Amino acid sequence: MGFFNIPGLLSLIPIGLRMLLKGKVPPVIHHSIDEVDDVKRIFKELDQ
Repeated sequence: MGFFNIPGLLSLIPIGLRMLLKGKVPPVIHHSIDEVDDVKRIFKELDQ
């Protein structure tokens, strides 16, 4: 299924509406991580 597969994308509309009604759609703009420095430090320690 590609980005320009219009019939395929239209077939997903009922699934998307059900997800929207049940609150299962992720936010369009995500929230930032408060402790981003800690996450970077952990990944740096694991990378070594």
